[in-house]
Amino acid sequence: SRLRSNRRQEMQRLRLLRPHSLLLIALHKGLRRRKVVLNRLRVRREDNSGELS
Repeated sequence: SRLRSNRRQEMQRLRLLRPHSLLLIALHKGLRRRKVVLNRLRVRREDNSGELS
């Protein structure tokens, strides 16, 4: 019975950790996407300055 209780505790721990990890993954993806967008804007700006000069 002690093993079963340990198993239950592990499941509860995983259940507590899972939403947090999902949040972290979502945040990481969002940050990466923002970085890509910023890089694209920077490249576009460089192209425009190149055309001007």
